[in-house]
Amino acid sequence: MDDYQKPSLTITPHPKAPLFNSAADAQLIVNQLASEIASGNFNTTTDSEFYRLTRQMGFVNLWAFLTLIAGFDGPYDKLTDHLHVEMANFYQEELKPGSKGACLIGRSHFKSTVYTHGGNTWELLRDPNLSIGLGCGIEDRSLEFLGYTIDTFTDNEFFKWLYPEYHITNYTSQVGCNQKMLTLPNKTRNRRQPNIKTLTAGGSTAGIHVDLLKLDDIISDQDLDSERRASASMYRMSNWLKSAIRTLVKEWKESRVFLCGTRYSPDDAYETLMNNCRTQVGYWSELPDHYTETPDGEWDIYYRMILEDGRIIFPEAFTMAGLKKMEVEDPWTYWTQYFNNPFKSSFQELNQFDVNECTLNYDDGLGYCVSFFNNGEDKVWWLRDCDVIQVADPAASERGMSAKTSRSAYLILVTAPDERRFIIRGKADYVAPSGIFDWFFDGYSAFKNYLRFSGMEMQGPFKVFEPLFRDEQDRRRTWIGFRPIKTAGDKDARIRTNLEPLLRRNLLYCVESFRRDVKSELKVFPDAPKKDVLDALSMAIQESQVLERPEVIRKRVFKNSLNRGKVNETTGY
Repeated sequence: MDDYQKPSLTITPHPKAPLFNSAADAQLIVNQLASEIASGNFNTTTDSEFYRLTRQMGFVNLWAFLTLIAGFDGPYDKLTDHLHVEMANFYQEELKPGSKGACLIGRSHFKSTVYTHGGNTWELLRDPNLSIGLGCGIEDRSLEFLGYTIDTFTDNEFFKWLYPEYHITNYTSQVGCNQKMLTLPNKTRNRRQPNIKTLTAGGSTAGIHVDLLKLDDIISDQDLDSERRASASMYRMSNWLKSAIRTLVKEWKESRVFLCGTRYSPDDAYETLMNNCRTQVGYWSELPDHYTETPDGEWDIYYRMILEDGRIIFPEAFTMAGLKKMEVEDPWTYWTQYFNNPFKSSFQELNQFDVNECTLNYDDGLGYCVSFFNNGEDKVWWLRDCDVIQVADPAASERGMSAKTSRSAYLILVTAPDERRFIIRGKADYVAPSGIFDWFFDGYSAFKNYLRFSGMEMQGPFKVFEPLFRDEQDRRRTWIGFRPIKTAGDKDARIRTNLEPLLRRNLLYCVESFRRDVKSELKVFPDAPKKDVLDALSMAIQESQVLERPEVIRKRVFKNSLNRGKVNETTGY
């Protein structure tokens, strides 16, 4: 393990640790203190240099606190000086006001040890007035994690010696302490609110407001259906998470959220975080490239996989032989619960293909064209020479807007004479029927000189849209060439049949504004239940026409003009 790079310790200043205001010598000091603590031969007087340095060290570095102080009598003895230093450093970077941080890593990497019960203990050491809401998918886990923190404040003799003002002598009689909450004896503000209160993720959030919302493994394999895809309970948890990060904190600008977990499926509750990422830390190279950092993202995410670039990140706990055996015997458990890569947990049929980028341009004299890059050259197809249609895959009903398969999708597809397909406009959202109408009429307004027709799926419950759409055309006094589209057979089979040949020949292009939506569904097809964009695209491909090349048409017109006026020798006309 000596060849693993050992990160430097992050020092977070604290008013009670003036000796650590500078991080320059922190590593040397920690190394010296670790040696003395391990030997058991140190000065036990509270006026010694050892006491002052050790006490102050605990305030400024999470990893040193856990391994040297809390670990004196607690479950922190197996934390490493490479992986877990890096994990602790990331946590310390998330101490800034209003932050939302997350660590997504496989099982048995001690994420709860560092971030949940260990992190909570250290946070309360730094600020005994802090209020923490501790939530897990299973209540017993929250109680277990709270128990580890309680043990440090009650039973750790080394901690008691260094921080006597925090020590709880008799927990059962301590005011504000019970199985579900902890209140420190040196808490000075708002003593009616405990320092830590447990909650069940997915449950009621009424009346709970905390400075730090700490969430740990809020989902599990119980939130998957029989085919190991996200179930209704997974979507409920996803919606709960979106709400909880707003409603459970005291102040949006100051209060913090930290979450740790493991990914179970491409559309689990953590997918929302992944698509709302401000900063990517750790190992992302094997994840789909539609996960990008965005300036307006909310989450800083530390992502790790058990095996990175051929190396085990925690060799103290795992062996290559053991991993290979698990991959063969139980690949789903291997790729999700340990590897933390749900995109390899089963066979995603279309994730090997890419979607090319194109741009839509306009010329005052020639109209719209799509530009694309092919074989080292910029190419152009003018829309006047192509087949252009707009289609939509609607949500079933207003009542189903919150259901997991109820998103509506819309796109305009341009089919060039060389069989290339260009998506020049696209939408995918939970909208009412009026929203779908707006998409169609806006598209018609922009491209009415090119559109051959506008179509929507009209099978089963969708038939209700046909009279509504015709009424809408009459109301707006705009007729857009609308007609129903009939689909048959299994949706997955239809998508597979229409898209795979084009993707394999590298003939699909999309404008950048909608390209991410297309790619995100391609990456997880057919595992994820959301296939609205792919279904709309499949219908558009089904209804599209490959026109003759313009030069072929021109030659035929020219030839016909030459023949015009000649007399047929047989008929005399």
